Amino acid sequence: MGLTDNLMLNMYSIVLLLVVNVHTQNHHDTRQLQNVLFLWVSRLTILLLVMDVLARFDGLDTPLHPIFNQVGNFMLYLMGPALIVCWFLYVHLQVTQRKKATARLMKPLGILLAVNALFCLVSLFFGWIYTIDDMNVYHRGPLFFIPVILDFGLVFLITAYMVANRGKLGFHHFFNLMIFPLLPLFGMLIQLFFYHVPIIMNCVALAILIIFLNIQNQNIYTDHLTGIYNRKRLDKYMEDRVKNQGVQRSFGGILIDVDDFKEINDTYGHGHGDVVLREIAQMLRSCLRNNDFIARYGGDEFFIVVDTGSRRVLEEIIRRIQRCLEKLNTSEELNRPVSLSMGYDLYNPRSGQSVEEFQKSIDTRMYDIKRRSKSAPPRRTHGGI
Repeated sequence: MGLTDNLMLNMYSIVLLLVVNVHTQNHHDTRQLQNVLFLWVSRLTILLLVMDVLARFDGLDTPLHPIFNQVGNFMLYLMGPALIVCWFLYVHLQVTQRKKATARLMKPLGILLAVNALFCLVSLFFGWIYTIDDMNVYHRGPLFFIPVILDFGLVFLITAYMVANRGKLGFHHFFNLMIFPLLPLFGMLIQLFFYHVPIIMNCVALAILIIFLNIQNQNIYTDHLTGIYNRKRLDKYMEDRVKNQGVQRSFGGILIDVDDFKEINDTYGHGHGDVVLREIAQMLRSCLRNNDFIARYGGDEFFIVVDTGSRRVLEEIIRRIQRCLEKLNTSEELNRPVSLSMGYDLYNPRSGQSVEEFQKSIDTRMYDIKRRSKSAPPRRTHGGI
């Protein structure tokens, strides 16, 4: 690939990423860590695309071309791992939904980047990674494989982490996030064997664009506070289930209400109330199965659609939620223990019930349980059915 072709391809990729940056800044809360990390990923990609152009002045013999070649190659080796680390932090936040846990990763990953920076600097004098001869021609050095292993290792680590936590991400979100490592990995393999076909950064730009478009689509159906599906997506999902449900199959529904949520807001403030809702949403995601559907139903209510026709399985999921809630109540995330009221039922395909009727019947069951629990003696565990 010639310099002109490389320049045109990279400029096109840069323009696309600039559009992504502007849209993200104008339409998303840039105070949220996930948006900050996504912006850093796209901005580092823009920087590396520019450096990739500079590194293509290989073999051109004017006073400035060797400088361009040296700066471009150095920055590619220096900042390449930084891009991958930012993506790792972004993925970690998507999985855990905990800013503090993601922030704790920044120190060890920062140390890794510092070691890489020191290695790149020393390599300038000893030619470990690469050298540029008097004719301004790039040559791989004897330790060229070290940064390659570092990049491949980080990509592999991210991929393995996503695969291990695919249940927490959900199928569509998992598939969306997997685009980022797979497309650049394809480009890395090509460039490893064919140096003069530099498409790694273009693959990264394409992956970011695809992920950005999927994020826009996902935001339509995502609750901005908890990160789970919203009521609009729930209603559509259940309408599809009812419409396509065979007469021999059923599914379960669980409606969950946070007890005394108004008291939590009044005592600790609405900010803490938001924390409670996020923690409960994350708790539910962690203890449900991969094929279970969860959405925020209302202010302090959650709705779960369970892919089962067995009441026994449905009740086991209720007990699992109770156990997860007890674990959450012993953590440091909440100022006080939280209890939940849960109503549940199986949808009977032969009943002819609409989605609204099915939801209303579960809602009635849940509030009956809530009234009985308030009139009953205090219980030692939280989150009874």
